[in-house]
Amino acid sequence: TQKLSMKNGSFYLEFTPEGGRWGCVCGGKAAGIGDHVCTEILWKPWSDATSLPTEEGYWYLTGPVEVNTHASMLADTNVALDLNGQTVSVKGNARVYRFLDVSGATLSITDSVGGGKIIRVDDANAGHGGMIWMSATGNTFNLYGGTLDGNHYAAGNGAVVLSQGTFNMYGGTIQNGNSASTGSYD
Repeated sequence: TQKLSMKNGSFYLEFTPEGGRWGCVCGGKAAGIGDHVCTEILWKPWSDATSLPTEEGYWYLTGPVEVNTHASMLADTNVALDLNGQTVSVKGNARVYRFLDVSGATLSITDSVGGGKIIRVDDANAGHGGMIWMSATGNTFNLYGGTLDGNHYAAGNGAVVLSQGTFNMYGGTIQNGNSASTGSYD
């Protein structure tokens, strides 16, 4: 598809690849909040039902995702994920105590449709948790929309563990969690 845009007083055509769409990372909900400036970005579809993207880019979910593996690593890359009204289920067990490990990267989560969430389905783990684990200098996590739901750990952390880096919460919700440590957001 094509889109006619204007920049600096000039018109130009933008082409959207098959399945892609244009929109701001905040879904237009965070304009003027903090340092955020709305910019039209090309989002690509993500249809893998068992993993989340670790490749740099702007991705929107096309269906629900069930994560059963320990820590997808985002290293030295920028990933934006639009939940698009979908649910990401994190199945907890002795090895799945965090599912996104951010190292020298920027992770942004939004929900352009509403109702999208990342939920821990079985959080009976007694280990050190944290859905989003930020453990290196230069990390940034931006939460624009969606819900991080259900993180309970006897020995550790809440939904977002920030040992180094920056956490910007422009919108969204963090609920139904608890932690036994500082530097965590539940």
